[in-house]
Amino acid sequence: MLKTTGFSQPLVIAIGVSLLLGIGVGLKIYFDREARLASAIPIPALKILAYKDLFSPELKSAIMTDAGVELSISEVSTPEELWDQLEKRRGSEAPDLVTLFSYQVPLAAQLGWLQAILPRRLVNQDAISPDFIDLPGDPALHQVIPLLWGLTGIAFDSCKHGSLDSWMGVIENAKLKGKVGLPSSTIELLRLSQIEKPSGKAIAAPLTKSLQPWLEGAVLAKDFLSARELIQADSNLEVALASHGEMAFPPFNKWKFQLPREKATLWILSLAMTRDASEEDQAYKFLDAMLKRENAKRLTESAKQASTNRSLEELANFDSRLKPSHLRASPFDQFILWQDFSRAREVRGAIEAAKPR
Repeated sequence: MLKTTGFSQPLVIAIGVSLLLGIGVGLKIYFDREARLASAIPIPALKILAYKDLFSPELKSAIMTDAGVELSISEVSTPEELWDQLEKRRGSEAPDLVTLFSYQVPLAAQLGWLQAILPRRLVNQDAISPDFIDLPGDPALHQVIPLLWGLTGIAFDSCKHGSLDSWMGVIENAKLKGKVGLPSSTIELLRLSQIEKPSGKAIAAPLTKSLQPWLEGAVLAKDFLSARELIQADSNLEVALASHGEMAFPPFNKWKFQLPREKATLWILSLAMTRDASEEDQAYKFLDAMLKRENAKRLTESAKQASTNRSLEELANFDSRLKPSHLRASPFDQFILWQDFSRAREVRGAIEAAKPR
């Protein structure tokens, strides 16, 4: 029988240790190489179709850091332009996420353009205020994540007007001709065109004629969501159609706001995932990051509209009009949730036809 000498035993141990070290070094080299190769592969950008100026540079930077995603944001100026893009971009060209107003969601869902958003894949799902769950259009909140909301009403310079509570009173006041600012929202202009006179008859028909008094007596903003740029640029304006959240920001913070007798429009702006989304994992990371309180606050300040995020309720120095609970403080009989987007292009055409040549 062979015996291990005192000399050979240390040698065997040394060889074993060397082998283990060699294997360890080899594995480290291998995994470092794999990591370098992986990092060299660019992460596909998350494609988002959104309304213009919704995401500030600060917000985009924060989201990319929080979610660890690259963003490719295509911006549009009007709901009709967004709809056209959504119709055209299919397959690999389709956006992963799209911003939709509450009046666009039902039709987009009906056309099969959207896919369900799974709550179990969102850590911050509970950040959405219950006030914005079970609303018409997406009652189970399966296809949208609400971000912003607003009640549209009459904003006016209180130094020049004691009270204005009727759009009919505004349009029939000859002294206000050319001093009213309107966003180019087809939904709001459609509603204004349908306002009835005390006799119960509409202002005029067809649509081009019914819009004419408003287009002649008002200044139309390029930004469909807000007339604030008009107020900043035109010091002659004394009245504007605005959303309640805007009243917390200049220049409207010096004006008064009134829900009109003809009722306000309640709108909600949401993010939806398209049927052809190719980056679902990144889309969920983005949605979760958007639901964080810090980013919800950044979005509110960027868009200058009220938030649906209930974590903002905890902020003591945050304007109450920008919190979701403000909806409960508003009289429910004085606003409607518009759901019909089918006439938007017709209204846009009428606007173009009614413009002075």
